[in-house]
Amino acid sequence: MFTSSGDIGGFGLAAKLTGSLKLGVSYKFSEHWDVSALYKGTYVDYSTGDKADKSHFEYKTITHGPIISASYQF
Repeated sequence: MFTSSGDIGGFGLAAKLTGSLKLGVSYKFSEHWDVSALYKGTYVDYSTGDKADKSHFEYKTITHGPIISASYQF
């Protein structure tokens, strides 16, 4: 089964903007077990303080990579 999920947030509360997107496949091979292979990307735009201040911190990044998982449902 193909699977995807995503989210967007921040909006100035914890960060200016954050978001993530996952795409992949999942296979349920018994009533309780499944395995998944996904690719996930996460974007973060964070800033604090005044840009003229020495303590200003700004963080903008895109982190991405594969995810392989197995899960058991009871």
